[in-house]
Amino acid sequence: MSYSNGQRFWGFTIPRGAQLCSWSKLLLDRDAKPVQFDDSELQIVMRLGILQLPDGMEAVSVVADFLRHVHEYLSSLLIAHAYLPTDFWFTVPAAWSENARTLMGEAMANAGFGERQQDRVLMMSEPEAAALAVISYPGNDLKPGDGLLVCDCGGGTVDITTYYITGVRDTTDLTNVTPKVFFEQLTAAIGAKCGGEAVDMRFYSLLSAKLGQEFNNLPLNAVGPWASLMDDFEIVKANFDGQENRTFRLALNINAPKADPTFFNQRTRKITLEARDIRSLYDPVLHNVLDLVMPPIRALKKKYNRKIINGTGRSSRSDYSRLARRISPNAHVLSTFGVASAPPIPLNHDGPRSAEFTSTPMEWDVCWVLGKV
Repeated sequence: MSYSNGQRFWGFTIPRGAQLCSWSKLLLDRDAKPVQFDDSELQIVMRLGILQLPDGMEAVSVVADFLRHVHEYLSSLLIAHAYLPTDFWFTVPAAWSENARTLMGEAMANAGFGERQQDRVLMMSEPEAAALAVISYPGNDLKPGDGLLVCDCGGGTVDITTYYITGVRDTTDLTNVTPKVFFEQLTAAIGAKCGGEAVDMRFYSLLSAKLGQEFNNLPLNAVGPWASLMDDFEIVKANFDGQENRTFRLALNINAPKADPTFFNQRTRKITLEARDIRSLYDPVLHNVLDLVMPPIRALKKKYNRKIINGTGRSSRSDYSRLARRISPNAHVLSTFGVASAPPIPLNHDGPRSAEFTSTPMEWDVCWVLGKV
């Protein structure tokens, strides 16, 4: 979000160079431990508006403004079906406090969701949504007594949740309409500075160290989230597979005559990223993720028949491969695609959950499933 001259802007409508508000949702959880940034990150944090709010505004108002734009966009898409009752499902971090969930509900209501009597607005945790997608995917072979860990790598945070599979019905009996899988949530944890944007921040730090003040002086429209530099870097992250001989080149129109020529070609205005450079961006982030993942992994190993680790979100296949090897040398990586429709289940925070819904061949984030039997 961005606010300028009494107007609010969102997404790609934000004017270049405008002051940004990002990670605003995290500020809804007042009970969460404050996110700390070291000196090398502070300048980047301020430029990108991370955890910054406009003067006189609360986080719930900024989130509501963003969701209002989402609501308007969805309404325009669904106008032909406006007569139908609609369920709106929102995902939230699993470790959020009840107060944070209440504020999120307030933001959703202020944005216009649920204003029609026939509509419903519901919440589920982000890793629970990922778990439901995994449970519904053919071939996962979940059994009662299995432990399921979901590592949901988002933009600013990583959400870790463990589930216990309490029951699975025979899906060959087409007359049985009871839920396919029953499960209970065991633990939930959230870590900041672990998501995809943490990698982006380290990329900014690398460029600042390599290119010096010339890079620091670039305007926001040259290095911001919408800049072509970051579009190219997203492609690098998606294609990085950890191979030592991979080299990527990114265009950056900057005059940096003192820069290391092996890193930046002054004539072609291109940055050269080698595999070791990219690993240096991911390693600290992966270490933070491991600090969150390993305790529940050990608990699952001690208590349950099998552990199945599902990683989702904004990371490369190499990340999850390395995470799998760290957890177990025998872990393997499978890739699955699909989008899951909302599960027709009441959402409360007590008792076992159930999952029964279908996957359709629509675009969805790649889900790297790490399996260890």
